Amino acid sequence: GVNAMHILKTRGLDMAICLSSLLVSRPEVREIIDRGDMIPDTLVGDMLLEALLVEGC
Repeated sequence: GVNAMHILKTRGLDMAICLSSLLVSRPEVREIIDRGDMIPDTLVGDMLLEALLVEGC
């Protein structure tokens, strides 16, 4: 969003993460979406942390 560059710089991150692409790349998330259910916040948070910390984004 509007503040993305400021947040990236402040947090020392190199690039933004496209969360929607990250979500649909996981089969378990795709199943949830296909059922029309909401993706649990805990799952989204876990995936975001994994992308930031493990994948080194």
